[in-house]
Amino acid sequence: MSVEFAKRCVFALIYRFIHALYSLFEFFRKRLQFAARKHTANERSNFSVDKSFSKLPQHLAVIANCDHSGVHSIVDTISLIVYWCSLLEIEYITLYDAKGSPHFSALALPTLYSHRFVSGLLIKHKKSIESKIKQIQSNSKQKHSFTLKNGTSFKRPCFTLNNDIDASRLSKVTFISAVDGRQTIVQVTKDIASKMKRNMLNTVNPNEISTLIQEKNHFPDVDLAVILGSTPCVFSFPPWQLRVTEILTIQNHDRLEVEDFIEVISKYSKCQQRFGK
Repeated sequence: MSVEFAKRCVFALIYRFIHALYSLFEFFRKRLQFAARKHTANERSNFSVDKSFSKLPQHLAVIANCDHSGVHSIVDTISLIVYWCSLLEIEYITLYDAKGSPHFSALALPTLYSHRFVSGLLIKHKKSIESKIKQIQSNSKQKHSFTLKNGTSFKRPCFTLNNDIDASRLSKVTFISAVDGRQTIVQVTKDIASKMKRNMLNTVNPNEISTLIQEKNHFPDVDLAVILGSTPCVFSFPPWQLRVTEILTIQNHDRLEVEDFIEVISKYSKCQQRFGK
C-alpha cells in the first residue's frame, strides 16, 4: 500500500507540475495576444494623414453586396472606412447596400456608435470619447437620427488625430439602396411634370435634371466609389451620381488594413476626372 501511495503522490506532483506549466504558458499567451490587439488598435487609431495627396474626395461611397451571413464582416469593415474617412475630413459618405437587406442598415448604424467602432481608437481614451459623443449629442441643435430606414441621413462626430471630437466638423453619412434611387427618379419626374404643367419650366435639359436630383439627395456627386469585393460592378448604384466618379475595388475587405485604404486614396488623388471620360 505504501508503494501505491507513493506512486499516486508522484503522479499527483507530476500532474500539478504539468498543470502549473500549462497555466503559465496560457497566461503569457493571453498577455501576448492582448498586447498584439492593443498594438493593432493603436496603429489604426494613429492613422497618419501627413501623407500628401494632390486631392481628396469630398464624397466617398462604399458599395457592398453581401447576403445576411456576410453582413457582420462587411459592417466591421465599413466602420473602419468611416472612421478613416473622418480623419481625412471627407465630408460626405454614402453606404450602398446592393441587395437592400434591412439587416445592413439595422446592424451598420448602431455599430458606428457602438463599442466595436470605438475600439479602433486608443483603448485608454474609450470612456472619454464615449462621454464626449453623448455630450455633443445632447448639446447639438440638430437631432441625431437613429431611424433604421434606408435613405435616412445621420451625422456622426468627427474624431481628430488626438482622439478629441471637433463639434464643428461632422461627417454626413447616408444609407441608400437601388430602390431609393428609383424612387428619386420617380419624384424628380413628377416635379418636372408639375413645373411644366404650371408653366414654370419650358424645356428639360440634363443640367436641370441633375439640379433637381441633387436637391432631393442633399449630397454632391460621388467623387470616389469603393467596391467591397472582387466583382468590378456597381450593382445598380444610382448612375446620375457616378458621372465623374473614380471607381476602385478592395478585394480583401475581410482583412482591411490602413495601408489598403491609403492605397485607394492615393490612386484617387492621381486620377483625372471630367465629364465624358
